[in-house]
Amino acid sequence: MDMDLNLEKRTEVLEYALQIEESIKILLLLCLGINDNTKTKLFGSKAGISFQSKIDLLYDIDILEKDEHQGLELQMNFRNKFLHDIKFNTYLSVLSFFDNGIKNRFKKYLLDGGDILDENSCREAYQNLYLSNLKVISNKIESKKKAADDTMDLLSTPTKIYNGLTDIFFNLIRDLYQQIENSNLKNPDVIELVDNIRTKCKEYSAKFMNNEEVKEIYTDYYSRLANPDKMKDIFK
Repeated sequence: MDMDLNLEKRTEVLEYALQIEESIKILLLLCLGINDNTKTKLFGSKAGISFQSKIDLLYDIDILEKDEHQGLELQMNFRNKFLHDIKFNTYLSVLSFFDNGIKNRFKKYLLDGGDILDENSCREAYQNLYLSNLKVISNKIESKKKAADDTMDLLSTPTKIYNGLTDIFFNLIRDLYQQIENSNLKNPDVIELVDNIRTKCKEYSAKFMNNEEVKEIYTDYYSRLANPDKMKDIFK
C-alpha cells in the first residue's frame, strides 16, 4: 500500500532540527572553552556525542533551565518520529503517539485560537517551538560571548595599569630633564647634584626598560592569554 511520505513537512522538521543542533553545538563549545572542534572526538565531523547528551550536559552545568531543556527535547521528539518512522507523516500522527504530558507541553506553543486537533495549528505550533528554542540558544550564545569578552578585558587590566605607570615614570624623567636643562646652574655643588640626578635618571630608566623579572612575568602572562589551554590553569 502506498503511503504519503509528506516530504515537505519532513524536510521542514529536519531543517529546523539541524539549525537547533548546530546552535547547541556552538553553545556547548563556548561553555567548554573549545575553539577548534575539528580536533575533538565528540564534536568533529564524525558522529560523537548525541544531541540528547549535549542538552543534558548543558542542563547539568546550569546553562539550560528545566523548561528550556524540555522545549529542546520536545522539538527533537517530533524530529525523531518524522525522520525515523515512515508511518508518522503529519503532526497529528506524531502527537497521537505522545502521552498527555508531552501533548500538554506542546499546547503552550499553539497560537491564539489554535487547536491541537488541527494539523495546520500544530504545524504553526511546531514552528513557534522551533523559534522559541532558537531564541533561547541564540541569547545564551551571545551572553557567553560577552562574558568571554569581559573576561579578556579584565585580564588585560594589569597591562593597562603597567602602561599607565610607565607613562607616569617616563613623564617624570622627562620633566626632570627639562627642569635641569632650563636651570641656571652656577654653584659647583648644585652642578654636581644635578649631574648625579641626571645619572640616576638614566640608570633607573635603563633598569626599568631592561628589568628581566618584569619581562619574564609579562612574557608568561601574554603566553597564557594566547594559549587557551594555559588559560584554563588560571581558573582551576
